Amino acid sequence: MDIRKVQFPIAGSGKEWRNARKWLSSMPATLLDRVEQLQPLKSDNDVTRGLSLLNDIAVRDKHYELIPMNPGPGAVELETLRSRASSASEKAKNAPWLRLTFDTDASSGEFPSECEVVVSSSPLFVMSRRCAPFPMVMRYVHSATAAAVHFIASGVMEIEMVPEPDWAYFFQG
Repeated sequence: MDIRKVQFPIAGSGKEWRNARKWLSSMPATLLDRVEQLQPLKSDNDVTRGLSLLNDIAVRDKHYELIPMNPGPGAVELETLRSRASSASEKAKNAPWLRLTFDTDASSGEFPSECEVVVSSSPLFVMSRRCAPFPMVMRYVHSATAAAVHFIASGVMEIEMVPEPDWAYFFQG
């Protein structure tokens, strides 16, 4: 057997699963049955969706295709709210990384009519016309992997996973 071809398969069809089984023929039947139960063609749950996402990432990486990462808004730090008039530089006023506007009544004294607020950046994972914060995607994939390993080793599906990220989808138009 070519050890380089042994991997955790992700099969979306019966034909793909039959091909994958050939490379796993030395695996005990009980474990092979558990691997089959984790295939997208057999079930659709957080574990199989997480493993499918991990497979998509790995396939792209193996073929040297970069997975896009974009900066996205992170934490909004309202304690840094300040009048735009007190901004450190004219350049910062005119070219912010992210501009937030507030509909406020300046006479209330709570917010100035024009203000700046610090917004930290956070990496966004972008793939297959969808994106989500990178840390949430990685926690989800790690959780799915841990659940799959536990299931294969024990036969017990205890899904106490990190929830799947809330994806933002891009549509072609």
